[in-house]
Amino acid sequence: MKSYLTFNIFKKGRDGNDPPTCDNEYYSNDTPVVSLSTGWFNTNSMFGLAF
Repeated sequence: MKSYLTFNIFKKGRDGNDPPTCDNEYYSNDTPVVSLSTGWFNTNSMFGLAF
């Protein structure tokens, strides 16, 4: 399975203009945010772990 690393800015008015759907909050660039793509998460089986 291929994976891709993307860099998004979750400040208000940037990348898509909407806050992340996980918690509906905006973040500054000094706060690292890690997320799983929906394709990986929906299987609930990444690395054999249940989420």
